[in-house]
Order: sequence, then C-alpha cells, then structure tokens
Amino acid sequence: MLSVSVNHPAISGTFEVDRGLIAVVGLSGAGKTSLFRLLAGLDRSPAAVSFENQRIDGLLPHQRPLAYVPQHPSLVPHKTIAAQVRWVQATDDRLVRRWRQILALDRLWERYPRELSGGEQQRAALLRALAANRPLLILDESLSNVDKPHRDHIFEALHDQWSTRLLLFSTHDWREAENWADGVLYVEYGQLYPVQPRRDLAPVTWTMARLMGFLGAIHDDQGRAWLIHPRLVQVGRHSSGLYIPGLLTVTDRYSIQSQYHFQPADGGAPLHWQGPPIAPGTYQGITLTRRYAATSLLGNPEELIP
Repeated sequence: MLSVSVNHPAISGTFEVDRGLIAVVGLSGAGKTSLFRLLAGLDRSPAAVSFENQRIDGLLPHQRPLAYVPQHPSLVPHKTIAAQVRWVQATDDRLVRRWRQILALDRLWERYPRELSGGEQQRAALLRALAANRPLLILDESLSNVDKPHRDHIFEALHDQWSTRLLLFSTHDWREAENWADGVLYVEYGQLYPVQPRRDLAPVTWTMARLMGFLGAIHDDQGRAWLIHPRLVQVGRHSSGLYIPGLLTVTDRYSIQSQYHFQPADGGAPLHWQGPPIAPGTYQGITLTRRYAATSLLGNPEELIP
C-alpha cells in the first residue's frame, strides 16, 4: 500500500493505492514528474509518504523501496548495459534473461549508452530498474521513444508480471491508460485526484473529460446536462438508455469508419465524431447508454464543444 499526502504550491492532494499498474495521467506540466520526484526523494516538499505502513519521506533516495526511471535515462556512460544491470541486480538470472528478450536488448547487451538510440536507452534503463527488484516501480514516460507496437508488448508483460506489486507510470495518452492500467490517478494544475479503478472511471474536470474522449455536454428534455462520448451513443431511440431528441446525420468516411453529425433538437451546439460504420443517412435522435452529469464537473461545458 502506497499512501501519499502532500500540500505544496506545485503539487497537492491525497491518495492511496494498493497494487497493480496505476496510470498517472495529466497534460504536460500538470505535475506528474513533480509527484514522482517527490516519491523518489529527489525533491523535498511537505509530504507524508508511507509504503507498506512505513514512512519513507524521511529516507534518502537510495534507501527508498522503489526504482525510478525518468523519461531521459540516467545511464552510467562508462558502463555497458550488462555491467549496469549486474551492478544493481537483486533477482535471478532467469528473470533478467526473460526481460532482456522482452525489451529486445540481447544484441545490445555489451554496448555503451552512447552506442544506443533514445528508445534503446529507455529500454536499457527499464531493465536496470527491473533487475533491482524493488517492490515499487515508477516509470515517468519512460518508454516515450519506443515504437508503439513494442511499447504495447512491454506493457503487456509488465501487466502480467506486476499484478501483485505496484507500478506507477505517467502518460498523457488516455488510450495507453485505458489499455494497461488497473487504476488511474489524475493530475491537473498540481492537484492530485483520488485513484479510480479503470472500469469505473468518471471525469472529475472538463480537461479530464476531454482527454477521455468526451465531446461535450448535451441536454435532455428536462434541461439537465449530460456528457456525451462516442462509445456511449446508440443511434435512434432505445428503452435501455437516455433518449436525446435531434437529428443525426451519418456519412461514409472510410470502409471501417463513419462520420457522425448530431444537431440537438433544443438548438444546442452540434456535435461531431467518428465511429463504427453504419448505413449513411439521417436518423432521429440518439440514446446515451450511460449517464455522466455535466454539473459534477468544474468549469464551462463549452470548453469541450468544438
């Protein structure tokens, strides 16, 4: 269990998280790196940080039960990748060999950092952290230079092997959080929001709603405002959801995608999105399969409307 409470101009909030992969999501400059540096002991802020019921905020960085991998790898320039891994290795060779294969580092094993590309350096830094075998692993956009197919393969392996431990990874790509995280910790303007399980996520601000793919707010016949997301829309009227009257126009875009244009009957701003292909034409109204109240969010709903 990781428990954090911090109150500082740059970052503030409280959260607890137990195990699994937790995505720390926010726009650039939101405070993700500030949080990670605080946890790693690289920055000092008024904070209470406990791990497994023991306070660690007073410990030096090397004394903390975690491995931190920043976006820009801090590899030792005069040591080969093999030497750097052996330097910190606290797990058996079989596991290291398995991760060498997953991270595609076998042919780079005896190379120096200067002989590696940016993505290769990131993969080497991750292997070094995994070899240290700490109970808490923190990845600060540590695979940002790795191509997406290989990055997905790495996250799949991390998810399989770290489900009983705790891994925090930062990203501003909502799809990455949706695909691999067990929970999401959202950060905005330095404010930490409580961790939400991935399957029960609800936006807490308009910026988070936009990152999640919500299009804007739409009103029902009683004037209540609801958030609309392409995945929550069914064409026409259905008994198992909230019907919103209006005119939906669907046109072809690609063979696997259609373009949707919805004009609410109340004269509100039109909404546009792309989704699964259906027959082109004009349809009467849409049905929302799940309701998210726009009034629960901060700011102005017009911020989401193109």
